[in-house]
Amino acid sequence: MDEEEKELTRKEVLLKICTGLDENGKAATVQLIDEMLFLEDRLTELKRQPFLLVNPKNPAQQRQTAAAKQYKELLQQYTNCVKILLKITGGAEVEEESPLRTFIREKQLELHRQE
Repeated sequence: MDEEEKELTRKEVLLKICTGLDENGKAATVQLIDEMLFLEDRLTELKRQPFLLVNPKNPAQQRQTAAAKQYKELLQQYTNCVKILLKITGGAEVEEESPLRTFIREKQLELHRQE
């Protein structure tokens, strides 16, 4: 890793992944990357908060805090952003077809043959 790569910000690193895209793709990814960076910052802040409240009279009773619930929601949003970015940049692997979709496709082919 040379000196220039060490100085790249997180946004620059993510934008570098999107170099081969057309203008429409770049515009979409810039907004998506901004959202990802916001979510990363928020998730980091939430990690500093307690995720469980313990009842002092009965330590077996515990409940999630608002921070834990928000962390879970934001983490799901972040994961979705990463998946979208992978699809846009071509980094997503081809998913295996589900057995249900295979069955439906085969039945549709059978129906078309009978017509």
